[in-house]
Amino acid sequence: MYMKEDELNIMLDEFYSLRGWDIETGIPKGEEIKRLGLEN
Repeated sequence: MYMKEDELNIMLDEFYSLRGWDIETGIPKGEEIKRLGLEN
């Protein structure tokens, strides 16, 4: 079974949002970077 592109994009947006990542870039936001200990 294949997933439509728009369905996948909705799932990715939810995935990123739930993890505190930027939806547009998929990169963790400031709070998540600190929580992960990835700050400079």
